[in-house]
Amino acid sequence: MKIVFAFLFLVAVAIALPIEDESESQLANENEFLNLEPVEQHHRERRATCRLPWGARTACNAHCRSKKYKRGYCNSNRICVCTNK
Repeated sequence: MKIVFAFLFLVAVAIALPIEDESESQLANENEFLNLEPVEQHHRERRATCRLPWGARTACNAHCRSKKYKRGYCNSNRICVCTNK
């Protein structure tokens, strides 16, 4: 019985031994193979507060008040304009 317990213990230790993570080395190899370079591209989305079919004025005003302005309104181009007037 002791031999069986020792064998199970050795199997558990062998399974629990850390192995080297190969995914990082594979990823580095893929980048070299594909000649990937980081892309400097920025994406800017316009706020949709003035484009809402309902509550656009309220949403724009709330947005401006959260930025410490006194009020906000939607102009003719449907862009939220914040003012301190």
